[in-house]
Amino acid sequence: MARSDSTRKTKSKKSSPSSPRVIILDGIDFDLYFNDILLQHKINEIEIIGIISPYLDIIEVCEFKTISSSEMDSISFDYIVIMDSKNYLDISNKLSVMYSIDSKKILNCTLFNEPNFKFSDYKVFLEEPTLIAANCFGGLAYHFEGSSFYSPFINMLVPINSILKLIKKFKYYMDQELKLVKMISSKDKEYPLVALDDVQIHMNHHTSFDEAKRKWDERKKRINYDHLIFFLYWSKDETLKIENPDGHCVFVLTDNPKKIVGGTPIYAPEYFLAKANGLDIGTFSRFCIKRRNKCSIPFHISKMFEGEDCSSRKYDLSKSGIDYDILMLSCSKEELLYLYSKLKKENIAIAKYPLPVIEQAEFSNSFNKLIKNLMDLQLFTDAIEMFEQFPYLADEKSIQLLSTILQKMAMENEQICIKIVEKYAEKYDKLNPHLYGLLGRAYRDGKGVNKDLEKSRRWMKKASDGRVWYASNELFDILWMIGTPESYEEAYLTMLSAKDNSGSIGRLGRAYRDGKGVNKDLEKAAELMKKASDMGLWWADKELMDILWAQGTDESFKESFNIAEKMASSGKPVGIGYMARAYRDGKGVNKDLEKAAELMKKASDMGLWWADKELMDIDSRIESNRHSE
Repeated sequence: MARSDSTRKTKSKKSSPSSPRVIILDGIDFDLYFNDILLQHKINEIEIIGIISPYLDIIEVCEFKTISSSEMDSISFDYIVIMDSKNYLDISNKLSVMYSIDSKKILNCTLFNEPNFKFSDYKVFLEEPTLIAANCFGGLAYHFEGSSFYSPFINMLVPINSILKLIKKFKYYMDQELKLVKMISSKDKEYPLVALDDVQIHMNHHTSFDEAKRKWDERKKRINYDHLIFFLYWSKDETLKIENPDGHCVFVLTDNPKKIVGGTPIYAPEYFLAKANGLDIGTFSRFCIKRRNKCSIPFHISKMFEGEDCSSRKYDLSKSGIDYDILMLSCSKEELLYLYSKLKKENIAIAKYPLPVIEQAEFSNSFNKLIKNLMDLQLFTDAIEMFEQFPYLADEKSIQLLSTILQKMAMENEQICIKIVEKYAEKYDKLNPHLYGLLGRAYRDGKGVNKDLEKSRRWMKKASDGRVWYASNELFDILWMIGTPESYEEAYLTMLSAKDNSGSIGRLGRAYRDGKGVNKDLEKAAELMKKASDMGLWWADKELMDILWAQGTDESFKESFNIAEKMASSGKPVGIGYMARAYRDGKGVNKDLEKAAELMKKASDMGLWWADKELMDIDSRIESNRHSE
């Protein structure tokens, strides 16, 4: 800041009589924003009448005279501009208290930095608009304009289905009491999830419901129902249909205006490349205000608050396309890989800017970072496409990411995903072994693929080798279903080498029971099935009763009956049915057809599928005995 002689005249333009008189309060952002404010002075939008400086020996700054605090009461002015954007709110509050200045006269220097800004269009303080934004964009926009918050929707996240409901019935929802749904854990803190009837809101900048509700109730009183503005964003392939019966101003930031019905799209084609950096479109919208995107800001914030067409661009979608030569000039490696994959897929040639050689040594880290970014955005198809275009860039870390992506895709739609999983399972040996188990089950059950037990065996074997917890037991079942001497032997050996769990022990019991893959040994089968039962295997008791029944000794019949009686006492119909068989045949208990019929009738009433048929047989025997008497 330069000093000058007190007799020196300040150079000034002749202001329009209607130009608002503005004082500038010096601060840390002076050099950043002064030229923006000076431009408004030069084009007669405002008249700068002086600069407030705490240093009394400085009498002029950038050819404008300085003003001391003692002169504030004697000078006529319309606005004060604070040149400290970070501390704007705090300074504004202090000025209001110390000098009784209306807060609407205290402006943030950032608003002058908006492209194509004209101060005469700035009406946010006059209109007091209520902005309902889907994320933190609302608070940032008010702060950018240097405005008070005329909306309760500050520092929160509103899901798309909820904001669509708000657009449709805003007054109804504002009449509802804010209620806590639950506290949600996020990173190192908890925040309240709240609701207005069926509209849910994530108050993710608050740590308690009481604090969140206090702020909500305080700001809710400022809602201007005559000047509502909604801001949301959309980048999905599906069409966004907005029901807006009251004709509210609804702006939608999007990279595909054709997909917006019922709102005013703000076109941002550059979001296409922002995906490579892991930005969801909500974050992209906030970065626009923070000037952290590699593009011009796609909207005028001041015009948005006025409810006017706020897009800063004119576009013609019939000419849609990308000048890749220009776009590639400033690409990062992640952006370059993402862009190049699109070019290769669409067979687009670059006219002037030669594509670099994508070498593993130089691009592997960027490849992994790009895959992680796309995965976080749930752009799974785009991530998979990267492996198609650059298979040689994939390393062990990439394959781990690919495994996670395939698992997430399978959770969304397992049947559609099966062929994709198999393709990469054939290509890479070190996928997560749970994916091999997924393939084994698909081919076993014929879901998403034609049933093929040999392929099922192959994939479940890989899952078992990868120590997937269920794979050894399910491999045994698949081999059992194949039903060849070789498969039975493999099934037996699989269980011998498996961990000592109830499932593997019970399956070994089956092998000894049926003599498949090993010599038949009912005593060994009973021993193993008893052990599995003691370990809590749900089907072991029934199969143990069958084995003891097949042994055919008085001791085995009694033991079978005892097991059946124990099961019956816990309300299991199969135990009641087996007790009925014992009374019917007099095995392990004295023969009693009447008792057998009573028990089998009870088992039938409880839904035991084979009880009806066996009850008919018992009744027939009773009737036959009566005739013979």
